[in-house]
Amino acid sequence: MIAAIGHDPAGEAALEMWRDEGIDVSAVRQEGHHATGTATILSRSDGQNVIILDTGTNACVAEYNVRDAEQAIKSAKLVLAQLETPQSATSAAFEFARRHHVITMLNVAPVPERVEPGLLNLVDILIVNEVEAGTLSPPEQRSGDPERAAEALLQKSGSPCC
Repeated sequence: MIAAIGHDPAGEAALEMWRDEGIDVSAVRQEGHHATGTATILSRSDGQNVIILDTGTNACVAEYNVRDAEQAIKSAKLVLAQLETPQSATSAAFEFARRHHVITMLNVAPVPERVEPGLLNLVDILIVNEVEAGTLSPPEQRSGDPERAAEALLQKSGSPCC
């Protein structure tokens, strides 16, 4: 686990849970200036969800945190990331993963307006919902059709299809 958490009850609870699950927390950094990131999920009357996010210390994960955890990445079978942390740190983690032939998986939530150039090229498995796929697809290819969105994302990433 590469993460940043606060010196607060939420951070302490996360550390305890990860340790109880046998997760290596040696690359988890506790930060005293910000609270642990939190999310609240609300449900609209039409069944769609709305997520209110405070990234908190997630925004403090830096490339040097990833460099310090290269050995953990090297020994992993999969590196999974989401975009609550800075894209530069995610790119660094995926570059190490590629160097060591480790599979990468990216959940683009919360979807940013712009994904750093090259990040999608480092992704083996991309997780998106309908809104995220539309946001990441070029405007002229946004159709609401999941297959067309997938094709557009593959073209954007430069990855071969199927």
